[in-house]
Amino acid sequence: MLPVSDDKSSWTFPVVGIGASAGGIQALMDFFSALPASTGVAFIVVQHLSPDHPSILVDLLAKRASLSVHKAADGTEVLVDSVYVASPGQVISLENGFIRSRPQVGTTRTNAIDSLFESLAEACGSKGIAVVLSGTGSDGAAGAVQVKRAGGMVCVQDPESAAHSGMPGSTIAMGVVDHVAPIEALSLELLAAVAKSEHATPAVENWTNETEESLREIIALVSRHADIDFASYKVTPLLWRVQRRLATRRITRIKDYLDLLHDDLAELESLIRGLPIHVTSFFRDEKAWAVLERQVIQPLIANNDGTRPIRVWTTACSTGEEAYSIAMLLADNCTHADGKKIDFQIFATDALPEVVTKAARGQYSAKAIESLGEARRDRYFYRVDGCFRVKQELREKIVFAPQRLLHDHGFNDLDLVTCRNLLIYLQPQAQQHVLRLLHTALRMGGCLFLGNSESLSPRQGGYKAIAAEHRIYRKIGDVEGMKIDLSKRIEKGRAQQKVSETTHLTLMERLDLPSVLVDTELNILRLYGDTNEFLRLPAGEPSLDLYRVLDPQLRTLVASVVRRAVEDGQTASAVRRASDDFDDALTLRVTPLARENGKIDRLLISFLGVTYHGFLDSSVAKSEGTGQDELRLSIEELDASREELQALNEELRAVNEQLNVSNEEVNKVNEALRTKISELETQSDVLSSGRVLTLFIDAQWRIRWFTPAITELFPLRKSDIGREITEFYPKFNDETFLPDVEKVMLLGQVQEGETLGRNGKWYQRHIRPFKKDAAESTGVAITFADITARKLAEQALQERQIWLSCQRHALESALDGRTLPESLGALIRCAVQSLGAGTQAAFYLANSDGNLHHLVGMSDASAAAVDGFQTHTGAPVITVDVEEEPLWERWRDMARRHNYRACWSFPIRTTVGKFVGTLAFYFPHPTDATERELELASLLTHTAAILIAHQMETAVRKETEQALLETERRLKTLADGLVEKKK
Repeated sequence: MLPVSDDKSSWTFPVVGIGASAGGIQALMDFFSALPASTGVAFIVVQHLSPDHPSILVDLLAKRASLSVHKAADGTEVLVDSVYVASPGQVISLENGFIRSRPQVGTTRTNAIDSLFESLAEACGSKGIAVVLSGTGSDGAAGAVQVKRAGGMVCVQDPESAAHSGMPGSTIAMGVVDHVAPIEALSLELLAAVAKSEHATPAVENWTNETEESLREIIALVSRHADIDFASYKVTPLLWRVQRRLATRRITRIKDYLDLLHDDLAELESLIRGLPIHVTSFFRDEKAWAVLERQVIQPLIANNDGTRPIRVWTTACSTGEEAYSIAMLLADNCTHADGKKIDFQIFATDALPEVVTKAARGQYSAKAIESLGEARRDRYFYRVDGCFRVKQELREKIVFAPQRLLHDHGFNDLDLVTCRNLLIYLQPQAQQHVLRLLHTALRMGGCLFLGNSESLSPRQGGYKAIAAEHRIYRKIGDVEGMKIDLSKRIEKGRAQQKVSETTHLTLMERLDLPSVLVDTELNILRLYGDTNEFLRLPAGEPSLDLYRVLDPQLRTLVASVVRRAVEDGQTASAVRRASDDFDDALTLRVTPLARENGKIDRLLISFLGVTYHGFLDSSVAKSEGTGQDELRLSIEELDASREELQALNEELRAVNEQLNVSNEEVNKVNEALRTKISELETQSDVLSSGRVLTLFIDAQWRIRWFTPAITELFPLRKSDIGREITEFYPKFNDETFLPDVEKVMLLGQVQEGETLGRNGKWYQRHIRPFKKDAAESTGVAITFADITARKLAEQALQERQIWLSCQRHALESALDGRTLPESLGALIRCAVQSLGAGTQAAFYLANSDGNLHHLVGMSDASAAAVDGFQTHTGAPVITVDVEEEPLWERWRDMARRHNYRACWSFPIRTTVGKFVGTLAFYFPHPTDATERELELASLLTHTAAILIAHQMETAVRKETEQALLETERRLKTLADGLVEKKK
């Protein structure tokens, strides 16, 4: 059923409730770090933490978020652009715009998140938003349903990106999620959706003709595809779901969305799955159920004499909680005061087959059955796979089947019919049709149980209120004009079909003949009369497969007659005679039923014993008109079917002989097929077991096949085959990936590129067209090859080239006569560039006393603090953290003043082993040296040694030259003096 949207107009801005558990702290920090300072939204966070330890979540979020972060204290007013964090062990709710906080006493761990969401739904209506992040279990799933039912929005972290996928996966399984995205994109997508919801589509009366026409076409398209008459539903709830899909797909015009539905079958399926949201629970509205038990169930059992079972029909059963609720009430009260047990049978139907299948399984979470109480839980449920499942003895009392109230026949002779919270979504004409159908299905004195938002009009007639305030009524008579007039009646499948299908079905119901209605896959749709002699529910999983529940002795006979009826398109019959194996003779009759287009879509299988022939004759004698003649003709056909069965047996013998002749050829073909299958399996195993990253996409961008290894780059599962590749967030950064795929699709040209994965690996990407033949392209094949080793080698080579370039520059500057600090400065710049921002490097020269003096690299203040240090070792010293190193105790204050935590020093020695200085690196964080960094230090110290030695040699040469010049001058002066003396 569709959700109840009860907008709380008193709340003026959106409130986001966020639930997280294991792995949720990092998700919360990432979520809020992506939000701007102004959002127009308030946030309330519940994180499952132990109440025995203080939480620092408020401080953590305050550092990462641009919004103001506060503790969710009791009585705090909720304001926009603020984050309120619940304390461990506290349950948070909203009341009149303020936060209410109470200790979590006597409740289970899961209540905290669900309580917040339920409070959001109650207080904020459509302004409430539930966000479920990483966590184990199913916390938040039930509360998210309440937010959705109130008209709010539900957002979930992508399970593939969550540290623990339990909570997100459980919420997605409820079918109420609007947005699923990785945590880095979820916050921005939420804000975008909120902004769009503030500019929703105008009311129905203000639509343009184009908008109204587009919506009608959408409803018609969905109705044809799902075989459900959504045109009979009210427009407003349908439009609400369509608007949600528009916001999800970022479409602003409804006409554009109609074009998308025509072009994208996957989107059409998504819309269909989103339209009927099934929101239900066990014994919803407990007061009404208590009245139903006291004034309807108990009198039904007290007045039953045991000759017939109590018959109940639950329409729009959703996921089954209502049907099982009635079953538990009947089982609780089914014993008379005298000890006699009363049998009962429940028919539970819904329009969607997949919902019926889920209901038939009867498996629910612990939260879903929490309201039942321990006694009912232990009596009717057992625990399996972390959930609770309805016990087999109760499930066997319920027949689940697909059924469309607006088009299909109903049941008959029923004691109770429930139709809760369906009529409120239907147009008035459709409401009257359903009410007529339910009235016809009830026996005189039977009861009708409606939802608390529905009621019968005083002009309805035919009913008497048992409890009008709880919408419980009793059928007291027929109503004029209550005859069912189906808009799509079943017509004859072929001209040769002699018996009217509608007449036949009506007679089956009236005469209570044992019959079963099945579809073309032989799934049971409806039962007539007492079929216990022919249909038996086997042990294990309940099934609607006719062959599984059919008496094994009848399977061959039924299969034969069904085949003839389908092939001929008309009624087929067969007779099983009485013998030593069978006490009674049996006539089997199969009547094909067709749609308007003549295509057979159902079969009515009737089991007629000898005793029924006289009953049929007497009943037909009382019938009038066409029905009497047609039924008599049917009896004649049953008698004639004996001869047909004998002819069929002869045909089967001839077919067996032909099969024996061709058996050898079939064996040869099978052997060839087995060989081919073995080859294909071997090829598939080779691809799947290795590290081959391959993905096939068809021409509509849908995933067709992929190897398991591709999950390194795409969050894919087997169930994703058939979905568009654009629906997934890849685990790599490559803006040209999708454009290249499009080029290959359009031009058929191979595209290649390099991709950096978020795991730090590099991949060679190869995209080529995939063709069945030379002319037709059916998609693309995408292959990724790991080239990380090659890429790292290339990067290392490029880095070493940079190092060599710096080394050459330093040496050239020395040869050009630059000073030693200028030459060594080139090496300093190389070191800082390679080791990253924040790193400092410096060269120190050693004097003859072994004391170090700063030469280049540090600021004046830092150099002054270090100058004069005496070297104690000629080996490298790697101090990873000066705060932890005892030898640094005297100089820690200096390190703090100059903002470094790690210090590495490397000695500089000339080629003859002389210690001439030190190269030092300083880091703002604790840092250990890698092999690459040690190699860089070795290169720099070696070059520095050459430069220092060159400087020293230059200085010695200049001193020698100066001494020679001084000697020459003195000799010249002495010679000049001797010459003067001689004169």
